[in-house]
Amino acid sequence: MSPLFRPRVRAAAAVLVSALVLTGCGGGDDSSTNPPEESTSGESASGESATDGASDGDVDPAAMLTDPELVTQVQWLLDQLAAPAAPDESAIEERFAPDMLEAAPPEELARVFDQLRPGGPYTVTAVSEGTDPAPSASVRLSSETAPTIMSVSIDDAGLISGLFFQPDTAANLPEISSVEDLETELSELGEAQVVVGSVSDGECRIEHTTDGLPDGGEAFPSGSAFKLLVLSALGDAVEAGEVAFDDTLTITDELRSLPSGELQDRPAGDEVSVEEAALLMISISDNTATDLLIDAIGQDRIAATATDLGLDTDRILPLGSTRQFFQLGWQVDPSVRAEWAAASGPDERAAILDALPPVLDVDPTTVTQPRWADGVDWSLTGGELCTIHARLQEQAGTESGAPIRGILSENPGVAVPDGVTYQAFKGGSAPGVLALTFLTEASDDAPARVLVVQLRSGGVIDEMRAVALVEAGLEVVAAP
Repeated sequence: MSPLFRPRVRAAAAVLVSALVLTGCGGGDDSSTNPPEESTSGESASGESATDGASDGDVDPAAMLTDPELVTQVQWLLDQLAAPAAPDESAIEERFAPDMLEAAPPEELARVFDQLRPGGPYTVTAVSEGTDPAPSASVRLSSETAPTIMSVSIDDAGLISGLFFQPDTAANLPEISSVEDLETELSELGEAQVVVGSVSDGECRIEHTTDGLPDGGEAFPSGSAFKLLVLSALGDAVEAGEVAFDDTLTITDELRSLPSGELQDRPAGDEVSVEEAALLMISISDNTATDLLIDAIGQDRIAATATDLGLDTDRILPLGSTRQFFQLGWQVDPSVRAEWAAASGPDERAAILDALPPVLDVDPTTVTQPRWADGVDWSLTGGELCTIHARLQEQAGTESGAPIRGILSENPGVAVPDGVTYQAFKGGSAPGVLALTFLTEASDDAPARVLVVQLRSGGVIDEMRAVALVEAGLEVVAAP
């Protein structure tokens, strides 16, 4: 997905423990833990899931994967799931990387296979491949009783360095034939609002809002969908000559944030163009790229853009950086969060942000507790997000803003519906938050269509199922 945050699962222990927890509880849902897919380039709304590859039918992994060593390990794992008994310890030792074996002895790995085997027989119905930070595969396994997603990564020696099994909650979806169907299903995953609009001449016209809510919806946490506002402010700054897409930005420790993204891994002093930073911010939700851009264009420009868009500036300003988001949510004393939640306007919030520690000191693995109820997020209505999408397409039609159109469509988020010729996407997730926004075009003479889905919960949101439902709903909304 396009998350604000998903911890990179690089440690073998973290991957294996997740697998044991999932299989040990009888296939229960634990969507707070994700397979090692968030670091792939061109991240989709659902991350690099098996739905990104071939599907609907028995699939041969060897025909879908390009890395021969990855093919070998995936096939071996599938063979073990179909075998009458778990592999012996020597076979496991030959296949798994030393770090993983150190974190989980062979007998524990054997127990994983024993726990999964009764859910079979499994049929491979989809396979996708990733390369960053390591060769990896996500394999969808259909089953009458326990549909499962298997995620595998290998190290430089071709040994299995990551293994993750999770229930495939996107399997066996109900039919979604209307926006109301989508709302009904999403309401089972958390508090949801759905807004549909049409866009022409740079304006969004609201056509549908979830029943019981004001036109355009309420202010909901939006996660990384707020980055659409940053992109629009950048477009205004470029048009005003304050910055250019070919300008360079310098990565510094003071602006380095946490994943998602890739710039946080580059050394201080590395440079990135404004256009590349914008592309990374939208296509893979790079948090450090976002903070570099916020710093470059400044709060005054962001405030001017928000005002021009008609957004509630008293609610959203100042626009905090992703780094500040992590500090407010998981670094500072709870009393600071209480002050933030009680702040009455931009000036009070700005003072709190200015007083945050100069050093980001947050363990990514601790970013699990929802903080949106304390105001630690970027709250936007569905109507506001639709308005920003409309403005961005208007900016993309100018000479100075031409790169914006490609930036928004680099990652379509989910499969592009039949008949759609252009699809812009930005989503976002954080603990207890999921937002998915799309703008689609089907013909030159018809208004573009916008779908905004926002979910919030005090617990874990089943993102896999939510994304699959929204993908089905988008087909309804975007239908020519």
